[in-house]
Amino acid sequence: MLVELRNGNLQDTQLISTFLEYYMPSSSKARRESISAWFDLAVEVSQPGKALQLSFRALSLTRVGWMHNDQRLLMEGRRVYGRALQELQRALWDERLMWLDPTLAAGRALSIYELYESTCTSTAAFSSHESGIARLVQLRGPLRHSSALAQAVLEGLRYTAMIESLQKRKASFFGDEIWRTHPWAEGTKDIRQKLYDKGFALAALAQDVDSDTELDGNRSSVDNYIAHLDQCTLLDTELQMWYQELLDSSSSLLYWPVSSIQGDDIEKPDEERRRPFCFPSLRYAQLLLTYWALQLLLGGLVASLCSTLTSKRQTRTSHAQDSRGGVYLSSTSNHPAESINNYRSFAQSHSAARRLDLAVTITRSIPYCITDGMGLVGAQMTVFPLRIALSTFEREGVPDDLVWCQELYRNLTSYKGLLYAQNVAKREPLWGRVRPPPSA
Repeated sequence: MLVELRNGNLQDTQLISTFLEYYMPSSSKARRESISAWFDLAVEVSQPGKALQLSFRALSLTRVGWMHNDQRLLMEGRRVYGRALQELQRALWDERLMWLDPTLAAGRALSIYELYESTCTSTAAFSSHESGIARLVQLRGPLRHSSALAQAVLEGLRYTAMIESLQKRKASFFGDEIWRTHPWAEGTKDIRQKLYDKGFALAALAQDVDSDTELDGNRSSVDNYIAHLDQCTLLDTELQMWYQELLDSSSSLLYWPVSSIQGDDIEKPDEERRRPFCFPSLRYAQLLLTYWALQLLLGGLVASLCSTLTSKRQTRTSHAQDSRGGVYLSSTSNHPAESINNYRSFAQSHSAARRLDLAVTITRSIPYCITDGMGLVGAQMTVFPLRIALSTFEREGVPDDLVWCQELYRNLTSYKGLLYAQNVAKREPLWGRVRPPPSA
């Protein structure tokens, strides 16, 4: 397929076509459904402007250069990147150009450049670009994203914004009601965006827990932590309802184990628990990986809340131990035994064994996403859930599974060119835990 950037020359057309064939899934259906579908819309813009043209050229040159180990293309791509950045800055200072959809798309393309630039092993520049694009989206307002291109850019940005929000345990404006509703006022909000809403809600909840801990320290009341557990229970119910909606949308199994992908021996014959999973499509794989990751993060938050409650031994408090999971919760006049038993049951549904099972499920799903037919998009979307799985293996002390997870990260770096993946694997995340209260 030859993808053409209108008003571009033949060389640009060939470069962009080569890049997109490498970056996007080979299946046209998977391509339309991917989180990067905005690329195909952007190349069809009738008046792309200099910023978008140069951004696509820089991105294409560097990725095609990496594919073919061509230093000439890599150096040219970096040079063009500097020009693209200048043109984007000019557009953002122009009262007319800054509101145009191609300007928004150019910023997003340069973010992807920062993610994949072959000499960079950190996500800091990418995160900075994404924050800038998010700020531009916020300035445009929720009603300025009704065009196909603007909405596609917005929807793709929400995924990375959700990850950043979860990583930092900070609420995002994308989680505000107006931003959860208005951009889809004239259309239908798909199931992927509904799931991202749960991620933003989880990040906001983690921020509330941290704020409560930092402000009150050891003086924070049991009632506050019980209220946070109530919020976790509600979010867990919403996630289960979302999963049921996903089940109802599929005419087949959502996933199933296979011996290998495309005939490759990517697991040892005796390691039954590591048999990779297959999915109806890349879309379902991405949805399920994100869902399992959110379940893991929620489970970690529930466990740490219960641990904090256990440590708060107040007067007239009788302590009970759940022998199945070692979860201690207290019964008081404000929270009778029946209520505490419900929390204990909820905590057990997010036990350490359950979290490890989810981490293994995520890791077993990665081989499907990194096959050649899934493009770089398939590999890119595995970095976030795989990092959460790795955190779980680290926290629970499972060395064999930790090595398994680290090997997948090395594959993302060596075979897919995701040099930043190793950096992500080494970063210390805040997700999945509650910061310890300050000393009294």
